[in-house]
Amino acid sequence: MLAVAVRRRIEKEVEPVWSDSLGCGLMGAGGNKGAVAASVRVRGEELCFVGAHLAAHDQHVAERNAHTTSWCRGC
Repeated sequence: MLAVAVRRRIEKEVEPVWSDSLGCGLMGAGGNKGAVAASVRVRGEELCFVGAHLAAHDQHVAERNAHTTSWCRGC
C-alpha cells in the first residue's frame, strides 16, 4: 500500500497522474515481493513515489531492474 498525503491548502493544486502495483513474489504473483508507485502533479511539477520490496542480494540486480522497468513507466 502507498498513501500520499496532501495539505488541505494545496489539495486543489494536486492532480493524480498515474499509479500501479506489481506482485513479483512466488510464481510471479505472490504477496511476499512487489512494488507500488504513484505519480502526481503539484503546481506543474510531477512527483513520483515508489515503495518496493524486491529480490535481495547482488545476484538479483538484473531481475530487480527488469521488474522495475517493466511496470514503472508512469514515473
